[in-house]
Amino acid sequence: MKLKLDSCSLILLQHLEIIPLVNDVIGKLVITDEVYQEAIEVGLKKQKRIADKLYIHFEQGLLLRVTNRGRLPLKLGLGEAETLAESKFEHDRKEKVICVTEDKKAKREAIKLHLALLGVDSLLVELCLRGKLTEDEFDEKIIVLDKYHKLSLIRITELRRFIHYIKEEGEKRKK
Repeated sequence: MKLKLDSCSLILLQHLEIIPLVNDVIGKLVITDEVYQEAIEVGLKKQKRIADKLYIHFEQGLLLRVTNRGRLPLKLGLGEAETLAESKFEHDRKEKVICVTEDKKAKREAIKLHLALLGVDSLLVELCLRGKLTEDEFDEKIIVLDKYHKLSLIRITELRRFIHYIKEEGEKRKK
């Protein structure tokens, strides 16, 4: 499985310090040249610590960079547009790919394009449901995510309740 990330999602994953975990559990993290430019090159000027850590993940092979193979005529930022175009390209080739974005317009476009789509909060849920984060660790990570990318209290409550419900149901089935 490949996860195609826009720059915001990539930076949020680094703030959460879960890039190695996501890479190991869910799939390869792939970004386009424009996302690399936004997150690393511009990031070196604005958020040097984050950009340095992302660069190390590239050196370790945890992040992959691809040259974009097309553009969609979308009214989005370049990074989001490239991420969707790359996701669409691989989706059309029947490859397993998930588009990861926090941009509301990009999410709407991804749905219109019938792309598999996740937000960073949903990646945290996935890690929790797969047993890679405890509920307490999930709560810690969601607080960090909320610090950098405001989530509504309703969304946080829904995610926590969903995890609890799924785990409860799993326990009932074991009995």
